[in-house]
Amino acid sequence: MHTFEIFPWSEHFETGISSIDDQHRILVGLLNRPAGYLVHQPDGNSLSAIFDELARYADYHFASEEAIWAQYLGADAWESGHKESHAQFVAELLRLKSEERNKPMDQVVGSVTGFLTRWLVAHILESDMRLARVVLAMQTGLSVADAKARAESEMRSNSGVLIEAILSMYDCLASRTMELTKEVIERKRAEQQLRLASAVVYNTMDAICMTDGAGRIIRANPAFLETNEYALEDLIGQS
Repeated sequence: MHTFEIFPWSEHFETGISSIDDQHRILVGLLNRPAGYLVHQPDGNSLSAIFDELARYADYHFASEEAIWAQYLGADAWESGHKESHAQFVAELLRLKSEERNKPMDQVVGSVTGFLTRWLVAHILESDMRLARVVLAMQTGLSVADAKARAESEMRSNSGVLIEAILSMYDCLASRTMELTKEVIERKRAEQQLRLASAVVYNTMDAICMTDGAGRIIRANPAFLETNEYALEDLIGQS
């Protein structure tokens, strides 16, 4: 089974605060799972369980991140605005999750991965990166005001990093999309061949039955039933 990285991790997403970067990698890994579900469903976890795990980890990550910002920025407007964006994320994820009951699976997966990718790219590269720069500057002894000024200056001068990160991501995304499409086509072809083989077995004049590992009959075609004068329900389980 292939792992599909709809959102490929890049060093451009690193904030410089290791605990936050480690959690972002895990969050991105969870984001990539719905695409794998679309191809390999079911893989042991329902899509609902994947959403639940993503929401739980996002909640844990946000709490950890907010504790760092609060430690350095207190009730600063940058800190409170960042916290509000986290709340909006959770609300939108729950709204998208609720659509699982009313929309086709591929539409739900597309909506979720699209939203998560757009939100995380913007949030990490803009909001998280800016606050991380403030924290790192304050750790060198700068005041909140001076640290914010330095962060703003660095963010303006590093706009090329944002462009490079997005271009790199889309380049990788195109490759992953091709792999995903290929695997979906291969799965559909295998299912079609299985249906054809089943039709041949069912319609042949030869008497055919299938057994499990213990030699018990689990399926039989009409020719087998007619030859042995059995009803299928009476035959299943016999050896």
